[in-house]
Amino acid sequence: MLDAPRVEFSTGWRKRINQTRGVGWPVSSSDIERIERRVALGLRQSVLQVLTARRYVEVSSAAPDVLRLSLAVTELFIDAPFVPAPGIQIGIVHQSAGAATMRLEVRVAGNEVPAIQLADRDEAQTLTNFSEATDVSNLFWFNAMFRRWAERCVVELQRDPPAA
Repeated sequence: MLDAPRVEFSTGWRKRINQTRGVGWPVSSSDIERIERRVALGLRQSVLQVLTARRYVEVSSAAPDVLRLSLAVTELFIDAPFVPAPGIQIGIVHQSAGAATMRLEVRVAGNEVPAIQLADRDEAQTLTNFSEATDVSNLFWFNAMFRRWAERCVVELQRDPPAA
């Protein structure tokens, strides 16, 4: 079972990022909600992709042999969020899409005490020196980071599987 991921930005991120942008181009609450939904979906899809490649099967109900995975992205910092604005769009280039801490709690279904807790902070770096920041590019680099992390998590799950 895979719970819906939780997403939290770094404390003060919106204020800091808006100080670097023009007055007519701020990151709004609706922009933050849109980004949170996209990051949560990207994390869920990336983890599910890695798990299914390793022959794990997603189920929707608890059973004695079912693991319940709770995912979270915390301390999310997007270096150059793409926020459409009226008029001419000025491209922002960056070497890193940002950084985040990814968290995983694994429980045996029906038990609220986590059997395994994993957390890792990483940077969503581009492969080139500078890339233009767009919604698509930012999500691409974050999803690549999520897949790398999911691979490490699966290795840990297989090394020390929780007892049912």
